[in-house]
Amino acid sequence: MFKKLLFWQPAKNFSKNTLGRFLFFFFEWIVLASAIFLSGWFLLTNNYSQLILFWKMLIISEVIHSGGKLLSPWKRPFYKNGVKIPRRRIAYSKGSFPSGHGLRVVILVYFLARESQVLFWIFAPSLILSAFSRVAFSLHYPVDIMGGALLGYLLVRFIK
Repeated sequence: MFKKLLFWQPAKNFSKNTLGRFLFFFFEWIVLASAIFLSGWFLLTNNYSQLILFWKMLIISEVIHSGGKLLSPWKRPFYKNGVKIPRRRIAYSKGSFPSGHGLRVVILVYFLARESQVLFWIFAPSLILSAFSRVAFSLHYPVDIMGGALLGYLLVRFIK
């Protein structure tokens, strides 16, 4: 039962309809927009040490994410269930674990919460939904998101 929950996939393919495609790309852009917004915030407030820390965490998260994908014990769900995902200009790796969105969302939410409650409440809901939307689009299993979030948490705890 627990394994079934960790590797759950929706019965419906969300990427076939127009709203699904919009949400897929919206969530991709909200992660990028929040990283750019936070970088600008640090520059405007002359908080260069936080800017460097923020980008250091993002770069390390990319190394963890990319390395994990190479060693991932399972493939992405769409390879298994045959779901057609919205096309992008880059290819997806075969490995599913850990979720880069899950990892980076924790870092982004951490810095948003530290900097401004207003910024936190503007961006955090969409960022969290962006991580879990990866399950709806058959890009990840729930365990990938939770594992990525745990790695993000450990990274924040270790570096700060």
